[in-house]
Amino acid sequence: MVAIVFAAGSAYAGCGKKTTVTGTFKYNEDNKSLTVEGTEKPIKVQATTKITTADGKKAAIADLDGKKIEVVHEHNKADSVTVKAS
Repeated sequence: MVAIVFAAGSAYAGCGKKTTVTGTFKYNEDNKSLTVEGTEKPIKVQATTKITTADGKKAAIADLDGKKIEVVHEHNKADSVTVKAS
């Protein structure tokens, strides 16, 4: 039974299903998460999350607070955060 639980957990963690959301967001520095307007759950920002401006330059997540962004995530863990061009 224990082996089944571990197998199910690892399958869920690496399922590869990416979701993209676009909208204005708020960043929470305390728990390193962002909430995109219209989504139910916060999305965790990882050390490996790629964060870029609309022209592709590297950016700090806190500097993008309140801007319209696109977030690609898997199970609410951000892979990339990109500012959308106005």
